Amino acid sequence: MPDKESSTLALKPEYQGITLIAQDRLIRQGRWKLVYQPLTDGHHLMLFDLVSDSGCSQNKIAEQPAIADRLWSELKQWIDYSHEK
Repeated sequence: MPDKESSTLALKPEYQGITLIAQDRLIRQGRWKLVYQPLTDGHHLMLFDLVSDSGCSQNKIAEQPAIADRLWSELKQWIDYSHEK
């Protein structure tokens, strides 16, 4: 049940774990932003160049695989660590 005034969301305890796992995550370094979206059968990654595309409408992951791999490695470490807690 969302509280629009405080922007908080209350969850029943049995749904907290799955809700945390199902959230999109992102990492930003300089001009690059990598967005992670969990799916039921894996995940989807998108890479955006915030200098040339501030609206994040052009996924550059195919054009910049080395940057995407580096950012994904860092973000995945954080996701794995946060799930351990």
